[in-house]
Amino acid sequence: MFPSAEPGRPRWLGPLAALLVFALAAYFLHGELARLHVRDVLGALHAIPASALKLAYALTAASYLALGCYDVLALAYLRALRAAASPRVSLGRVLSASFIANAFGHNLGFGAFTGTAFRLRLYATSRLTATDVALVSGYTSLTTTLGIALLAGVSFLADPVRAATTLHTVPGWCVVIGGVLLAFVAAYATWSSMPRLTLEIRGWRLRPPGGALGLAQIALGSVDLAFTGGVLWVLLPHSTDVSYLNFLGIFSVAMAAGLITHLPGGIGVFEAIIVLAVPESRADALLGSLLAYRIVYYLTPLAAAALTFAGEELGAQLARLETVRRRAAAFVAPVVPAVTGALTFVAGTVLLVAGATPELGARLTPLNRVLPLAVVEIAHLAASIIGLALLVLARALFRRIRAAYRAAVWLLVAGAVASLLKGFDY
Repeated sequence: MFPSAEPGRPRWLGPLAALLVFALAAYFLHGELARLHVRDVLGALHAIPASALKLAYALTAASYLALGCYDVLALAYLRALRAAASPRVSLGRVLSASFIANAFGHNLGFGAFTGTAFRLRLYATSRLTATDVALVSGYTSLTTTLGIALLAGVSFLADPVRAATTLHTVPGWCVVIGGVLLAFVAAYATWSSMPRLTLEIRGWRLRPPGGALGLAQIALGSVDLAFTGGVLWVLLPHSTDVSYLNFLGIFSVAMAAGLITHLPGGIGVFEAIIVLAVPESRADALLGSLLAYRIVYYLTPLAAAALTFAGEELGAQLARLETVRRRAAAFVAPVVPAVTGALTFVAGTVLLVAGATPELGARLTPLNRVLPLAVVEIAHLAASIIGLALLVLARALFRRIRAAYRAAVWLLVAGAVASLLKGFDY
């Protein structure tokens, strides 16, 4: 388990930083929204071309597929640590669990915790322990961090002047920040290829994943973030004059700030940074694009994940009910012939007794108006014969004779009809 706080660092430092980032974003957004009208934002939303929406949905699907590959790499790392002791998980199970965990984690906030909770529930059938699931979640969070660091660093170094303009700082700082980010990625790539260089962080011993897994992790994190940033980039207004590479730097900063606050999807903080960093577009047009981005990348996958998760839970419950049914059948099956035979004997007795007693006049009067007397009399005789036959078949049912069961079913149906026709004996 992690200790509650690192030595020398107050517990309140992290929450205070998150609160400060959120407060600054809320203050900025309040100033921007005060000059806007909801009608203008919705108008900008409706003005987004259908082709842009289709491309955004395609990039969203690609991004969630890449997120599923996060779990694939994490399980490969787990197998490398545990060797044969680690259970194998099917690819379909991995992709489904990752999609559900990420969709809910993006929308519920505290993604690392909510994602871990859903993974723990979904991977339970694959015999993964809570420690295994925690390792998988930590590995995926690290992959996201590496992707953000790499793309932001490349974007800042590729065009520091543009980055400084959009981030309202000087180019020198962008060069320094970009260099630090790329140095962090390079340091991780170097460490991952050194099998004996184990790190210990807050009670956890971390072994390098290996050069191949480390490089695949960095590449996958970058590809996923490129897809995610592409979703918003294709939805931006036409007046936005920012290249895809420069926008990825802005997008990475906004994502990092949203992750710090642990808000659902960094809502509010993410929007504030995008609006601040892209000043050449009108705020209402940008907010319309951001609203479309929330619908495409967050709400639509959430709805699909909710249906998928509900289907899996229902399937699990049905499987449990089927198990209960089979176990109950094992206890009930031996007594079914005796119960069936006894009930058939009772039914035959009822038909015979009813044939020997007079019918109620109040029931016969309306029946005689619609049926000839001959039909009523024949039905009366048939009911008595059927009752006698059921008494005979009851013994055969006790002996589990299948032909007797089939005959008894048809005789019971005929007896019910005859009872209605002879005197409306419902």
